Formats: sequence, structure tokens, C-alpha cells
Amino acid sequence: MTRLYPSPLDLAHTKKRHPETIFYTYTKEAKRALKLAEKAAGRTGGHYIGSEHLLAGLAEEPDGTAAVVLKAAKIEAEPLIRLIDSLVA
Repeated sequence: MTRLYPSPLDLAHTKKRHPETIFYTYTKEAKRALKLAEKAAGRTGGHYIGSEHLLAGLAEEPDGTAAVVLKAAKIEAEPLIRLIDSLVA
């Protein structure tokens, strides 16, 4: 996948900052969620990472607060990901 800007993960381990990147320090859960978002975008053949991919990544990252919140709201990762995939494919 060709990127217009560096992935936040490319910069997460350094103190370098790209002008389009607001933050460069991520928790390990956030890094995993971003990786999962990239994977979700790849599943649908997209050339972008949208909010739907971020949501999928957050839902799939089991140790993150977002996944706990989604589960408390009775939103499970698998049905959510299937819905996202069907909407953006």
C-alpha cells in the first residue's frame, strides 16, 4: 500500500515528527490497534485508513480500553468487522 504520509507506527519509536502527525508517543495497545487498522484497510482493498478501520482496530485490540467499552455496549469485534467489511468493500 502506498502512503502519502508516514504511518504513525513508522514514527512511534522515534522522537521524529512528521508535520501531519500530531502525536508520536503511543501506548503498546494503540500501536497494536493501528496495525490492526492497517490490516482492516488491506482486507477491503482500500488505499486509505478511515475511521471505520480505526474502529475495527480498536475493537480487535483486546487489551485496549476501547475494546472494553465496545464490549460493555454489547458490540463484539467479529460482527462489527463483518459489517465494516460489507459496507466498504
